[in-house]
Amino acid sequence: MALYFAVAGVRSFTPVGIVIATRYLINDIAAGIAGQTTDFLGLTGWLVALLGLMLLDASGMLLEKYTFNRLIDDLNIEITSQMMQHASKLPPARFEDPAFQDILERAQLNVALHFAEFLRGVVRTVNGLLQSLLLVGILAAIEPTILLMMAVVVPPYVVYMWRLVRERYSTEYSRAMRRRWSRYYVSQMLSHESVHEVRLLDLSQHLIERFRALMGKFRDENRSFELRRLVSGIAFVVVSTGLFFTILIRSIRRTLQGALTIGDIAVLGGAIAQLSKTTETTIEATSLVLEEVLHVSNLRTFLELETDRHAEASAALPDQLGGKLTLEDVSFTYPGAREPTLKNIYLTIAPGETVAIVGENGAGKTTLAKVMARIYESDGGRILFDDQDVGQLPLSYVHSKIAFVFQDFGRYEASAADNIAYGDIHRLLHDRSAIEQLAALLQIDDMIRAMPHGYDTHLGRQFGEYSPSGGEWQKIAIARAFARKASLLILDEPSSNLDPRSEYELFSQFRTLAEGRTTVLISHRFTTVSMASRIVVLAGGQIVEQGTHEELMSQNGHYASMYRLHQQQFIQR
Repeated sequence: MALYFAVAGVRSFTPVGIVIATRYLINDIAAGIAGQTTDFLGLTGWLVALLGLMLLDASGMLLEKYTFNRLIDDLNIEITSQMMQHASKLPPARFEDPAFQDILERAQLNVALHFAEFLRGVVRTVNGLLQSLLLVGILAAIEPTILLMMAVVVPPYVVYMWRLVRERYSTEYSRAMRRRWSRYYVSQMLSHESVHEVRLLDLSQHLIERFRALMGKFRDENRSFELRRLVSGIAFVVVSTGLFFTILIRSIRRTLQGALTIGDIAVLGGAIAQLSKTTETTIEATSLVLEEVLHVSNLRTFLELETDRHAEASAALPDQLGGKLTLEDVSFTYPGAREPTLKNIYLTIAPGETVAIVGENGAGKTTLAKVMARIYESDGGRILFDDQDVGQLPLSYVHSKIAFVFQDFGRYEASAADNIAYGDIHRLLHDRSAIEQLAALLQIDDMIRAMPHGYDTHLGRQFGEYSPSGGEWQKIAIARAFARKASLLILDEPSSNLDPRSEYELFSQFRTLAEGRTTVLISHRFTTVSMASRIVVLAGGQIVEQGTHEELMSQNGHYASMYRLHQQQFIQR
């Protein structure tokens, strides 16, 4: 960055130096022609100076481009890293909020380039102002009326360009959600996850038409802005050139009258052309700076978002967590939602106990599990591990004691071994033996070894060489959860992608794998629920029943109704 500013600073003086050297060179040539001097050597100093300045300006332009491109690369790494680091500290619930997605969209939109363009605009503005002032000073010494002309032409153009920039930014600001829609339409056409259904339902043309309509609005808005900028630029060029040309004609007359030298008029013509170009460039650079400031403010808005208030709690860390989990009057509302998803939850799970959470879709089961794991921070109430408020513990410590199989589990573009090791990355990433032992215990060792390169097979469709089935991905996700030596194990629909045989094989090992861990099971499958020592029933974000299977069936309530409906569906099959 320092080199870029230094090069740009030097280049700001070269045009003026060229003008001055040209003036004295022409005057000396004119004097030689008039017979006042015939010493050619007297011209070499100005010739050398002019050559040096021209070489300096040309090489400086190339060096400025080189340093600017390096600056963009450095800024891209630094700013994107800062965004990723800040995002890692934001409450995950924020990512569920469409308003936050708009903020994120604006912050990600070529942010490094905007910042680099801001810096380049500042440099060009300063250089342009400096060059313009020096040129105006030289020209004013020759023709004072140049000052009046500048005062008449420049301010109105600056004000108009500033208003135009503000309008363009407002338009761009309002596009955040529409840009996300445009990417959505493209992803539906190009993503392997959606392309099959899109083709089957014959939605391709419909999505393309929506995309074209949306992008057509962008195009029309851009054309309107660019047309007005073109018209205003032409108007400035016409008016300024006319005024400059008027001054040039007046100066020629003064030269013929002997008031100015030939060098003066030669410099005047070149300097006026240079000043016209420099003034327009400076105004453009100034408007660019103003526009980029607005875009960079989007990054600042994102970086100023409040991070998780409990992430760096400083309470003394317990030696270990035994696994007792207590929820006291816990509630949770998603950002932007009017009604809470969870309301006044009271629940205690004993160390080593296996509890199943059941309920209809939308009852809040997954949300409750994420609140338990402090993925989401509750709105009210307390969550305690071993009677210690988890809100007083560092988030990283709490998460290190929890293993979680998400319903929408991760499918990492990495090797099969790494996909498992990510469950406890600091311990397992370079311990292939422990990974293979865990896979064998979960009865997925043969599955992995059958892949093209065994445990070294790169998984995934984007960069990988092998794309596992949904069931294979889920088995790996389960292995990843069991890889962590956690006090609390949460399994959210752990067998949703498994066939009956795979489900049986998994849960035949379940009690051994889960031994000593407090386990929370979320499932619609009553075969999974049956492994729990206690069942908790959610409805409308509240606990409405809890007990063993037999106790809940005898109550003939919500659970019994769901179970009988499930049995009827099973019989009908």
